[in-house]
Amino acid sequence: MFSLIWRTIKDRKISLIAYSLGAVIFMEMYVAMFPMFAEMQEEFDKLLQAYPKEIFQALGMEPAQFTMAKLESFISVEHFSLVWPIVVIILVIAFGGAQIAGEIEKGTIETILAQPISRLKIFFGKYLAGVVSIIAFCAVSIFAVIPLAAIHGIDYKLENFWTMSILGFLFALAIFSLSMLASSIFSEKGKSNFTVGGIIIFMYVMNVISGFKENLKDLKYLSFFNYYDFSAAMLNNKIDSLTIWVFLGVSVVATILGAIWFIRRDVAV
Repeated sequence: MFSLIWRTIKDRKISLIAYSLGAVIFMEMYVAMFPMFAEMQEEFDKLLQAYPKEIFQALGMEPAQFTMAKLESFISVEHFSLVWPIVVIILVIAFGGAQIAGEIEKGTIETILAQPISRLKIFFGKYLAGVVSIIAFCAVSIFAVIPLAAIHGIDYKLENFWTMSILGFLFALAIFSLSMLASSIFSEKGKSNFTVGGIIIFMYVMNVISGFKENLKDLKYLSFFNYYDFSAAMLNNKIDSLTIWVFLGVSVVATILGAIWFIRRDVAV
């Protein structure tokens, strides 16, 4: 099983390195830009006052959180609000879709099934390979702030980035678990990726709509983005307990269903 985990990680190492490097480049860009924006805080505050409050509600943030005075607030708005989640979503969906559906599509699944290990171990071997990759990505893409901030002489609160790494991991794990479930159901990587991508887009739309319409505010509870409270993690060093339960609950249920489906399905090519 450990050899399967290692082989799976090696097969995806190029994409993992590429996505991690891309996230680090974005982090460097924002860290380098921070001093300039910090000097423009007063003008930025005046600009924010002109924005409709619905914009902030749709983003799940308060206007006071859009400050450029601290690195944590600047990075949360510029990086962790949109860029980072997009990168991690693409990464985990692609990784999950390749694990089973991708192997079936390539015709390599029979070679894997011929190994002297059970289907359950094969599934969890590939699942754990994804978990290790997520941990590696979160560590590299988030804690890159340590050397980058040192290079630019910028102060930061390391504990807030620790909290953000936990939130980011839980967010990515839930999506990856859904992707593994879809990968177990479909025989083509494209269908698996399209299905999970569609679900994520639907969740994002529900979260945005709930911020604009008072009578639709409960729709936010259908969205991962409602629980991905990056501002609370980065500014208040806090993760809501409901967020933990939702992300872990989805991960456990999707993983169990994915394992059962893979064990029972016909994967002949």
